[in-house]
Amino acid sequence: MSQFWSRLQRSPSAVVGLAVVLIALSIAIIGPLLAGSGSEMGAEAFCPPGPGCIFGSDDLGRDMFVRMARGAQVSLIVGFAAAICSCIIGILIGSVAGYTGGVTDELLMRVSEGFQIIPQFFLAILIVALFGPSLTKIVIVIGILSWPSTARIVRAEFLRLRSTDFVAAAEVAGASRVRIIFKEILPNALPPVIVNASLQIASAILTEANLSFLGLGDPDKISWGQLLFSAQPFLAQAWWMAVFPGCAILITTLGFNLLGDGLNDLLDPRQNGNRR
Repeated sequence: MSQFWSRLQRSPSAVVGLAVVLIALSIAIIGPLLAGSGSEMGAEAFCPPGPGCIFGSDDLGRDMFVRMARGAQVSLIVGFAAAICSCIIGILIGSVAGYTGGVTDELLMRVSEGFQIIPQFFLAILIVALFGPSLTKIVIVIGILSWPSTARIVRAEFLRLRSTDFVAAAEVAGASRVRIIFKEILPNALPPVIVNASLQIASAILTEANLSFLGLGDPDKISWGQLLFSAQPFLAQAWWMAVFPGCAILITTLGFNLLGDGLNDLLDPRQNGNRR
């Protein structure tokens, strides 16, 4: 672990990305505490950013800093939950395809290609519009539509690892396929999955923000995308209502991407600093 942190500190992109992610997580934790103390109200409507209200206030006089903090919690929950959902599906499909090979591998990869051909964002719009916007549905839709990249990564790792000596030894010892897949091969295939997961978190945050900006977000939850949507009628008179949520989305997604790049360099030195 100490060696990992030492190598992490020598990667500027990883350090910057990790710092951004930790700041975003800290704000997300502080947000509900501020909201619970009743500090969201109290300013005048359309109060510009200043010492008493650092991010200004919205059309109802609500403190934009508190709303941004509460929005951070929802946006990050969507990002992490959608990435976890995507990883679970992708790991299951990729591990089965990579270990069994043959017709099963061919069939599962064709299904993966089918999902990649479909315009995912437009399909997400269609599904959310048909079944109604809610945070749970948005997470499930993003997770279901984004698993192919994880599946292909896992499959490639399984194809590389299934011919190794420790897998052959497990097979000779009579270990079941399930044990070989999940106890022997999968732990060694996780590093590139972790890298990809950080990129998927950024993608999920962006997708939720885009859906919310189009009016397809959960109206009962405050996310950064929902704040952008509510700011649209007031862009001329209250620029800060859109600028600060937009910057939060940009900086946070950039942070996750930088962290992913840095982890890619650390966990897969063969890439020589290049992304897959």
